[in-house]
Amino acid sequence: MKYEDESTDQYITASKLTKSLLRRANFYEAKCSKEWSIQTFLNNIVHLFKTKLHAEYSDPILNSAAQMVSNLNIKEAFVLDKIAIKDLLENIQSKNVAIQEDIEQDMMSGVQELDVLLKILLIFPSEYFEKNERTLVVYIATLVDIWCVSNIQLDPLVRSKISLTCKSLSLQFIHFFSIHSVLGFDSKILAWLITSSRQLSSSSSHVCKSTSTILGKLSDKLEESILRRVIAFAGAKSPEKHAAQYLTDTAQRCINNTNQYITNGLPTETVSLLNAMVSFLNTRKTSSDIDLSNVIYVYDTITTVSNDVVKALDNVKAVIVSAVEGIKQSTQNEEGNLMSQYTSDFENATRTLYLARLLHEYLKPLRNSIDKVLSTKELSRSLMGLASPVIQLLQSTLDSNGSNTVICHMATEFIAAFCSMPSSHQHLKASKHILATFWFIYSLIYNAGDMASVELLSNAFVSWIKGSSREQFDLIVEGFIEQAEEQVANRSCVEKKQKQVIFVRLLLLLFGASSDYQKTRLKKQLPVFIIKVTLIAERVISLEFMQTMLKLLAQLTVDESYRLSSFDVSLILSCLVQIARPEASKILKNQINKQSAHDIFSDICNILSNLTGHYKEQLIDVLPPYIAITQALLHCFKSGHVLLVNGLDASPKKRKNDADNKKPLAVPRTIALLSDFAPLNDIAAQHYARLLKTIVQKQHSYMTMKTNRSNQSLIKAIAKHTPSLLIEYFTIQSNATMSILQPSTKSLLTNALYDILDICSDNDRAFIMACLDASGKLLFKEFYNNWKENHKYSGQ
Repeated sequence: MKYEDESTDQYITASKLTKSLLRRANFYEAKCSKEWSIQTFLNNIVHLFKTKLHAEYSDPILNSAAQMVSNLNIKEAFVLDKIAIKDLLENIQSKNVAIQEDIEQDMMSGVQELDVLLKILLIFPSEYFEKNERTLVVYIATLVDIWCVSNIQLDPLVRSKISLTCKSLSLQFIHFFSIHSVLGFDSKILAWLITSSRQLSSSSSHVCKSTSTILGKLSDKLEESILRRVIAFAGAKSPEKHAAQYLTDTAQRCINNTNQYITNGLPTETVSLLNAMVSFLNTRKTSSDIDLSNVIYVYDTITTVSNDVVKALDNVKAVIVSAVEGIKQSTQNEEGNLMSQYTSDFENATRTLYLARLLHEYLKPLRNSIDKVLSTKELSRSLMGLASPVIQLLQSTLDSNGSNTVICHMATEFIAAFCSMPSSHQHLKASKHILATFWFIYSLIYNAGDMASVELLSNAFVSWIKGSSREQFDLIVEGFIEQAEEQVANRSCVEKKQKQVIFVRLLLLLFGASSDYQKTRLKKQLPVFIIKVTLIAERVISLEFMQTMLKLLAQLTVDESYRLSSFDVSLILSCLVQIARPEASKILKNQINKQSAHDIFSDICNILSNLTGHYKEQLIDVLPPYIAITQALLHCFKSGHVLLVNGLDASPKKRKNDADNKKPLAVPRTIALLSDFAPLNDIAAQHYARLLKTIVQKQHSYMTMKTNRSNQSLIKAIAKHTPSLLIEYFTIQSNATMSILQPSTKSLLTNALYDILDICSDNDRAFIMACLDASGKLLFKEFYNNWKENHKYSGQ
């Protein structure tokens, strides 16, 4: 493919340009080159429309857009043709379905070249474009977008690629509002920029369903991005009139289209506007007293939409009650047919609940002004009234086939809207009701395996926790304690294992989502929760529970807001010991694999590192179990000696020596759950080496200020126990059958053990020598000499 550059009479190969341009790191060098100038690419686009893409179309929109691009003279100063733009906009508004014509091969090649040129323009930084070039680029991108979307002769996927590229170019320069820019000419241009992608997603539905879904998501994201910019322009100190006008027009369309969206899912102006408003208001500084008459709050529109949603929620309740009554009166065989009759109603309910959630999200940044939105209380009342019917429906359809998906989606949106209600409209008793409802629906969705819905519910729960009042939070904590008691009482029940996983997952969300004040109150119940989790872990039969438990402990130890005491640290270590129980290996052996074994090892190392990094003073009183777990982790790097494992060396004398060497390790401190996957890889060795280094590191100054002992005294107290780590390592290495053999792993571990030796005194080294056998003593002497020669600090 070649393009003729009229200004330089040179031919440029598009593919060569693309590859070469992507290799260039210095765009300034390209700017200085005439061959690489923006005007060259703009000239090539104009030339394409003159030669290959200009034809007598049956659609006047295509003729107008192609003619306007062809008539551009890049060398002259750009002047906006307002009359032509106005005529084009009128044609767009009165557009009818055009007759599809056969596409010429020459035009198809021109479309491919156009796609390449636009993508090349898109990869240039914004700073590269001159002011006049920015105006030209936005103008050409708008016209090409209109031409491409309206040209139904082209393949929908090709049209979509070009249109999204054009919109991305326009978004790159959307801040460039001007009376001479096409963006600042008429609000209808913004309307096209935001909404035209919907034509592409709908037209591609007959080609490929997945393509339609992807295009719809991309269009929605692009639409919301542009809307956020438009809202910012409309809310500036000097509002941009066309942006304000477009916002007003869009708000009016939302009033007219809300019910259509609930019924059909299209048009999506209401959803896009609410999403953009939520995103914009959450990043905007707001005072306690807000002027809702400002155009950016679209107060009248929100009030009207809220009223429509309240009416729709009442209809949802009637539909669900009717469905539940029908299920009760129907037989098991008739239940599937009955649910299929309600599928469209449940989909409408899902969209209604989605709008309710967006309305609640819109109200949060308004603070004290939310009471001025008259239908807010009615919205909350309607949602509260849906709780019992939704739960009854879920309980009635647990075993039905084909309807679970749509009902689960509806239940997910319900609980997300339920949790997003303003705290001022939730009385205290409602908090426990919301928690119980959430717990039930979360369990159902999690068991169904719908991870996207689980993530949505988790985000809703986190938002609810953060927005709860003090009294509400206390009730939530009480509810979790009650659940903990229930899980402990049923810890031996196999049928309850999934509920145990859900309990610890939600507990993880609770500890992670709480604010600083809430963490202060939550700390009082911290020992209770750790004890309950430990009791469950003693009888646990789920590897997923163990993995989630480790993540919970990692979160508790890394977050200094909880200010763990020595008692708290001891409870965490006792909980961690449950992983090392031999019974755990027997129960979970069939559930664990190599990847999960590495993940568990890394989580344990992170927990121990957090304790030594943040809680050295509290850890001193409980160092023996800490050191024992750290010693056990060393055995995860052992591997068998090949000759001995294969039985190739079986002399009596050798076997006797092997037996003698095995005596010190008759009862090895290993983690049985991980031993089947030994030796672990070097990534695990790096985690372990980092753990050893945190033992000897000094605490940060801000942590030292919170303790009663100096760094030096803390390290001295810890040093009394660290020789055990060196003894364990050299005992392993002196074993003739099983030891750490991988050179890279040994290098990582020995470098970290040098740091441990740094804090050992002469008496400690003598103690280490006394505890090792003959071969261990030789290995330690070599290790000590290397440390003394290469690692020991000599003061120079």
